[in-house]
Amino acid sequence: MKKTNYDCVIVGGGMVGISFALMLARQCVNMRVLVLESKPDISKQENDECIFDARTTALSFKSGLILEDIGVWTLLRKQLAEIVSIHVSNLGHFGVTRINSSDIKVEALGYVVENHTMRTIFAEKLAQSNISSRFSSKIAKVELHERALELALEDGGGVISTQLLIIADGAASETAQQVGIHARVKDHQQSAIVANLILEKEHRGAAYERFIQGGSIALLPMSPYLGKPRASLVWIQSNDETKTMMLANDTSFLVRLQDQFGYRAGLFSAVGVRRNYALASAEAEEQARRRVVLLGNAAHSLHPIAGQGFNLALRDAECLSSCIREALDKGLDYSSMEVLGKYLDSRRFDQQKVIGFTKFLPQLFATYSYPVGIGRNLALLLMESSPPFRRAFARFGMGL
Repeated sequence: MKKTNYDCVIVGGGMVGISFALMLARQCVNMRVLVLESKPDISKQENDECIFDARTTALSFKSGLILEDIGVWTLLRKQLAEIVSIHVSNLGHFGVTRINSSDIKVEALGYVVENHTMRTIFAEKLAQSNISSRFSSKIAKVELHERALELALEDGGGVISTQLLIIADGAASETAQQVGIHARVKDHQQSAIVANLILEKEHRGAAYERFIQGGSIALLPMSPYLGKPRASLVWIQSNDETKTMMLANDTSFLVRLQDQFGYRAGLFSAVGVRRNYALASAEAEEQARRRVVLLGNAAHSLHPIAGQGFNLALRDAECLSSCIREALDKGLDYSSMEVLGKYLDSRRFDQQKVIGFTKFLPQLFATYSYPVGIGRNLALLLMESSPPFRRAFARFGMGL
């Protein structure tokens, strides 16, 4: 069978995989890199064939700097909305916290962009780079040899040899399982309803996190649609509640949402296409071994409550690309555990902090005993009245 050789193969042509490929294109210009994706190339689909996806991504301040470094920020900036303030509250309780960009003297705490927009821009940037790509290609078998890994493709697609394999094909990665890396999965017994809302009044860059019994409601500012103010909704509830609201008509849906969220953002005028997603988090038992690294959801799939998943993955990818560049500059084997171990050590604290936070926060607000409720709301009031505490929390959310 035909064999093709690469220095690095990235399995997964989503936002994390392409981001990492663009980092290598910038920092390691002579590397032979391949992005291998099992799905068709979306950049070659007609617009009316692309399925509408209401999902958005909240990008941290740090993520904006990383994306600027790989050359996609200028294009993204034209189509995103800035998060200027964040309002955190708890239904039926007195505690509230407001965090403003002026607290830490920046123009924006973060940014919100539609996923399909980001994927399109990333795909265009990839096509303009020196990175090779193959779509509609699935791996049938992975074999480790002394000097390389060999990937046998399905349907007679040939064999690909690579010194380093990056697995970035999402949670419950089949590729990770093929190399013997499994994940610890937790089913949250919750689902998220995702939709776009038309607002009656301008959002002015305000994002909201509203904790409700058994879940939360996040509202993120979006760029206008046909001149009307828009917001992205992520409504997390129990699976049964989600089923009920997915079956409700638009009027009933908005009435229930308004009742749970309140009127801080004004009236909700209309809701777009609703989609729901079962929520589970997962952590790989290993993130790296000789010649293999897991990135993104393949390494750690987080609860979406704080919107940290993609931002954490970008910081991982930035660190890994820097470790590879440094190894190349020193003439070291960039696929060795000496180099990959340094990457893991560098990322351990940030990962543990973010993963721990996304585990703790849903549990904290899901506990409705009286003492816990009082403590929780006092903590929100403390943050509201303490500028240093508020700044520290803001910097955490910004990825700094």
